[in-house]
Amino acid sequence: MAADPVCTDPDKYQVIFENDRVRVLEYRDLPGSKTLPHQHPDPRQLLALVIRHTSQVAARTAPIKEVMRDAAAADPAVLQLIRDDDQRRYITQQALVDLVIGGDSLRAGCDRDQAAATFFALVNSHSYQLLATHLGWSPADWQQWLTSMLDRELFGS
Repeated sequence: MAADPVCTDPDKYQVIFENDRVRVLEYRDLPGSKTLPHQHPDPRQLLALVIRHTSQVAARTAPIKEVMRDAAAADPAVLQLIRDDDQRRYITQQALVDLVIGGDSLRAGCDRDQAAATFFALVNSHSYQLLATHLGWSPADWQQWLTSMLDRELFGS
């Protein structure tokens, strides 16, 4: 199997940016198009990259989410907004887990649904708020902890 999708499907994949740590590909196709078999990067590297970006979002939204949680106690409409946001976040995080795990890289005993639930439970503004705001962790400490926890839970290392 060719390792590089740019080689297997050059009409669909284009390198947008690349350095020694990351490679960004653009993928374009038409409905019903198929790609040839190819390999994906190490799932642990993808996990670290996904965590870096999702944790930044969680850190930025933590103060807003805290205000919304407080307001939800008195306003059912705000509570519904939180529930809708949680549902959208879960769907997005399922897609991120699918991206990270690729085919079958999960540890024995962990399936896609458990992986998505674990990601959902850990990578969120409330988790950030607890550890960064209340315990004084830096955003870098939180990212490192998330990466370590999810690596262990998803891949068994």
